[in-house]
Amino acid sequence: MSLGRIERIHDELFQFLENYMGKHNGFNFMPKQTNHYGRLDRGYWFPGNDKYLLIGFYSGHDSFNKTSNICFQAHLTAQSGRPLNTCSIQLSNTPNSEAYASKKPVIENIMKKLGGFEVSCINKYGLERRWNRYYSTNNYLQCIEEFVSKDKPVIDYIIEQANNPHLGFLEEVQTKQKISSIISRRVL
Repeated sequence: MSLGRIERIHDELFQFLENYMGKHNGFNFMPKQTNHYGRLDRGYWFPGNDKYLLIGFYSGHDSFNKTSNICFQAHLTAQSGRPLNTCSIQLSNTPNSEAYASKKPVIENIMKKLGGFEVSCINKYGLERRWNRYYSTNNYLQCIEEFVSKDKPVIDYIIEQANNPHLGFLEEVQTKQKISSIISRRVL
């Protein structure tokens, strides 16, 4: 079976991360957890839809928009004046969402240390709730490699130092189960 463009992107990113995980002890990522709308059946290994995908590397979710507080994002269509396959680090923390105040200094520290974040979403009260830091290339494999090798270690250090019960590292057992489930579904 031949993969379509979107399925191929999911598969190539999954394969990159699976290989990286095999070479780096303690490295975890979270693929899609449910087959909502039959997307796993279609080869969508990460949360998202036909327009974008998100890859989580940390625990902690924005309870308002139901996404990870910290994730890697790939736009699968041209969006917001940006070209196809634009990638970014996305930070999300909606005011009044669960543990908002606890997560706010961690999110702010990540933005300060990495720099280059742009506000990408404001709530109905005019308060910032989502920020993106875009990569300079639209080659998603180069972007994910830059994320895991350069940006993620900075974020890891901030998360470790913060010791925040609402924003931390993924549980290895759970991620391995989800990754194994995807491996069994993949078309090789």
